[in-house]
Amino acid sequence: MSTTSQSRLFQRIMMLNLATGKEFKTSPRLLDVMATTCLNNGSPTSGINTTADVENELRILFSSITDDVVNKIMDLYPEFNYSSPGYTFADMRQSFDLTAHSYAVTRALNNNTWNAMVALEQATHGTEQSYYWYSTYSLSNSSSSNAADAGAGVAISGSSSVSSFVARKMQKYLLSFVLTGNPNKKWANDKIYWPKYGGNAIELVFNSTMYTQEDDLANAKSLYWNEALVLSGDGMVELRSLS
Repeated sequence: MSTTSQSRLFQRIMMLNLATGKEFKTSPRLLDVMATTCLNNGSPTSGINTTADVENELRILFSSITDDVVNKIMDLYPEFNYSSPGYTFADMRQSFDLTAHSYAVTRALNNNTWNAMVALEQATHGTEQSYYWYSTYSLSNSSSSNAADAGAGVAISGSSSVSSFVARKMQKYLLSFVLTGNPNKKWANDKIYWPKYGGNAIELVFNSTMYTQEDDLANAKSLYWNEALVLSGDGMVELRSLS
């Protein structure tokens, strides 16, 4: 199952919890999850040069969207936070397609996940792939690699120069997780301890040094994209969030 598909599954689990008031129990095999996101997931969207362009793209993306919902989304992404309307819409799209899904996974598993933020190079969507799959075996003499344009409607980063030092550390987390279900269990002395997200919302930052920090995944944007209409006990339809 792809990361995006898995994330949408957990979004549905959380909506089931909200609708029924009961806690959905997942299979033990689903309880071990690593969720990562990139610092700059979105790249500026071409052809979007004005606020009106942003609003029009929202109406194209969500064909049944109403004006009040458009206004709400625009309020969550104020123009002064971005250098251009293209960046504004890019952040909206990556929030909906990527970050909100990571939040759904984390909340569905009661914060019992290992979360990380990729802050390598441009830190755009897909940057970490060159590190996870780094290998000294290559038909090319160059240390650079190219990523394809794909993934959740958000462009994956292009060429990148991979640090073998960082790549090997990241691979040790990944391989330890694959082999044991815990990214810390193997090669513990070769990397810093990666705590679970937990109640303190802690994430590991993948960069040239690596460190942990408090995450803001549960922000107003992620909460909004994870809202859903559910049927309450008295038969009334109401809007609920994952918070």
